[in-house]
Amino acid sequence: MNLGVNEFDARHNSLNLIRLAFATMVIFSHAYILGGYSGERAILGNTISGWAVMGFFCVSGYLVTGSRCNSSAPLFLMQRVGRMFPGYIVCNLITVVVFAPVALVLATGRIAGYLSTQPSPASYVFANLNPAFVIGQYGIGDTLAGVPYPNVWSGSHWTLYYEFMCCLVIGVLLSLAPRWRTVGVAAAWVLTTGASLIEPTLQSRYSAGALFQGFAQLMPFFLGGSLAYLLKDRLPFRWYIALSSAVVIIALTGFSPVTGWNGTGLIAPLYTYTILWISSAFPLGKLGTLTRKYDASYGTYIYGFAVQQLVSVLIIHGYITKPPLSVDILIVTVVSVGLGLLSWRFVEQPAINAVKAMRPKLTSAGQEPTSESTESAGPVDATDSPASDDSAAPAEVSASVSLP
Repeated sequence: MNLGVNEFDARHNSLNLIRLAFATMVIFSHAYILGGYSGERAILGNTISGWAVMGFFCVSGYLVTGSRCNSSAPLFLMQRVGRMFPGYIVCNLITVVVFAPVALVLATGRIAGYLSTQPSPASYVFANLNPAFVIGQYGIGDTLAGVPYPNVWSGSHWTLYYEFMCCLVIGVLLSLAPRWRTVGVAAAWVLTTGASLIEPTLQSRYSAGALFQGFAQLMPFFLGGSLAYLLKDRLPFRWYIALSSAVVIIALTGFSPVTGWNGTGLIAPLYTYTILWISSAFPLGKLGTLTRKYDASYGTYIYGFAVQQLVSVLIIHGYITKPPLSVDILIVTVVSVGLGLLSWRFVEQPAINAVKAMRPKLTSAGQEPTSESTESAGPVDATDSPASDDSAAPAEVSASVSLP
């Protein structure tokens, strides 16, 4: 612990551990509806998973902005695709090859007809095979029939679309001349935060739609994290500012009309600052070092939903007795983190290394931008993409699938 820390240490921090904690918070929150439990309560106007997603998008905004400031446009785009897409594709394949057929066998005792069931396993892969992370199919046949939340294997993936779109927005905004970057990002943050404030009114009067809702509610956090990066050399990094930021966050979300997802983007820069300070003040020694080396947060996030659904199949069909909520969460978390580690070791890290090997060509394909700060954002190639965060979805944010 170092309460006297006066700058964000990009090499010695617990940021990956915090993001892994966010992923487990999503698992915790989703356990209520996926496991058929009841009683989750909001904290300061939002669910546990909601706060986790906010944190995911804030941290991603900060790190992705650092990556863009130190990369050409072609390299930046390849970094984003390389960081997010391979793990996502492999997760979909694992769902088709392992999760869904196992669920069918557990439910019916047979595998016959699996390949021809509708919607089919093949269409699940190809409908979701696009670099923009648009989810074309959530379920596979009747493999999840009877569970508390049926017909959805990939409930945590929909926010990846918003994550990637936010990356593209930052890529464009930081192509501006250096003196206009902060102004451009700040203006975009103000506009999207304002949109989140009026989003309920627009929905009730004009049916603005889920796409607008998602951008209005998630993008302010990404842009707030980006703004925090662009201002990092102009703001002191002190414990009392982090504490004051936390107090303001509590005041705004707990004692004002700013609640849920509507207008909460106001807290994004403060939330980012608080997370970064905590990660630097509490680097957590060997544990922090271990999670920096093995970043399981993204994999934990994208596999957690499917693992929870498979546990529900085991319960519904009598293979295991329904455990207490805490035991359910523990089982799902352990399995999901294990899959996250495998995803990092055998999919995500090799993909990142492949992009690094392409760096000379991608750099020469586009002029390196002049950064407002020449300081490296840290090992962004390895750590600058979450997962959104929700990154399974809370009920307060609904897209093509409604989640708790």
